[in-house]
Amino acid sequence: MPGAVTVEELRSRARRVWDRDGRKWAAGCTDSAIMDIPLHPPTEREVLQDYDGAVAWVASWRAVDGGPIEVTWEPRQWGRVGRQAVPARVRVEGADGIAAVAGELPRWLRWRARADELAAVLGSGDGVRSAIATHGRVIGDLGATDFDRLRDVARWVARNPTSGRFVRELPIRGVGTKWLEAHRSMVEDLVRRPGLGLREPPALARIRFLDPSTAPAGITDLTAPLQQLDALDLSPSRVLIIENLQTFLALPERPGVVAVDGHGHVAPALTGVGWIRRGSGFYWGDLDSHGLHILSRARGAGLSVTSVLMDTETLFAFRDLWVPEPQPFRGAPEHLTDVERAALAALREHGNVRLEQERIDWEYALNKLDAVL
Repeated sequence: MPGAVTVEELRSRARRVWDRDGRKWAAGCTDSAIMDIPLHPPTEREVLQDYDGAVAWVASWRAVDGGPIEVTWEPRQWGRVGRQAVPARVRVEGADGIAAVAGELPRWLRWRARADELAAVLGSGDGVRSAIATHGRVIGDLGATDFDRLRDVARWVARNPTSGRFVRELPIRGVGTKWLEAHRSMVEDLVRRPGLGLREPPALARIRFLDPSTAPAGITDLTAPLQQLDALDLSPSRVLIIENLQTFLALPERPGVVAVDGHGHVAPALTGVGWIRRGSGFYWGDLDSHGLHILSRARGAGLSVTSVLMDTETLFAFRDLWVPEPQPFRGAPEHLTDVERAALAALREHGNVRLEQERIDWEYALNKLDAVL
């Protein structure tokens, strides 16, 4: 029937509504759990053109009328077909009903039961309900064991908000670092406590004394918490922060220089080490949007560093070694020099490319480093 809504279309619409709103319903926001749809029954002319189809369409609605599906029937007085009762509207009310029509009732009942269980454990305040609305799909679809762990961790943290324990010390069966990292955002939102009051492993940094004569006890390569590195009585003439580990390890001896492994986003945290912050600092990161962003963040955190090999001259000297940057940083770093901004603009103008440290000719790089060190 042209334009007439079928039972299968109702089920499809119910599935879309369920996909869109199921999480909100689990959080108790069920005001939107109503479907009221006009069925656009056929005209007499359309019935005469496809009588069997019209009869089957009416029969399909008669078969589902009742339970969660409420069909409104209206009379029609037609000259050639006679008096007929046709389905004019359909209404499905309530989360249970829409989930049933969508074929998701068992799943929905599990979602609702878990939301109720979390609310019973943590309280039914706005924060808990908001977290359930945000993470309802994941919470509802967790395996039974993982849900039990989620509930137990959230309950324990809520009761011990400032425990200062490591994850390894949590008295909950089966919960370790990997589990918590995979589910951390849900737990934090449920208990409304970023960090969960847990003790985090100390931030570490690795340094190399490129001048062996300055190495404490002859140790030229050491890794330690930032707080302990800060306690070292050092005053190097120059500090070189390197983003790439292989480059960091390959650096040759240089008088008075301490190299720091600044891979990832370690560099901004190095401001907590006084002798690094006070020294004459240099930074060499990947020539890409994230490398320049990290450089900007490090300066914003208080590090006074001069970039090396992060300019358009280096970029275009190795143009044949560019590769696409999979997920470039789109923002506008605040703490870049004009030379560095030009490099960032060139990277973006040429299609968000990147020049990784390890692709730069080693002799070329050493000559540039020697010029500043």
